[in-house]
Amino acid sequence: MSVDELVTAYAQGEAPTMDEMYGEFPSTLLNQGGLLNPVAQAAVKVGGWAFKAFRPGGEAGDGYNGFRRKDGVVRMYRMRTHIGPSIVDGGDAFHLDYRSFRSIVGMVGMYDELRRIGDGLYLGMGHMLRVTGKRVLPFALQAPATPWVGADLDEV
Repeated sequence: MSVDELVTAYAQGEAPTMDEMYGEFPSTLLNQGGLLNPVAQAAVKVGGWAFKAFRPGGEAGDGYNGFRRKDGVVRMYRMRTHIGPSIVDGGDAFHLDYRSFRSIVGMVGMYDELRRIGDGLYLGMGHMLRVTGKRVLPFALQAPATPWVGADLDEV
């Protein structure tokens, strides 16, 4: 799908509940559009990005990303989560905000949103607010999730 088609599908989705977003969800980078696509795909392949993980905490929660490396899995790039208005279209979305933590993704203003677009299928719109502004960087997450483990790095 093109980026525009992914944004249309996202607009038709629903915000998942905090409770349904629990555990480690396998991830897939989707079409980023234009010249950004091969660069992003190569970065994900080299970096080994494999999943996003979430733990609800009432009206807010937390999470991290997981990377498969030759020596095992590394869980890092922590985030805060909540449900609120989307910066894409104003409707409710599940938000992943990395800016509260000292990490490279926090420094570039990484901020993701998720919506459920099918049974166990979540479409995400990533943003590097300090680099690409509100330009969307689409990705997908798939249920069922594996259990929450916790981040390996305590980025604060």
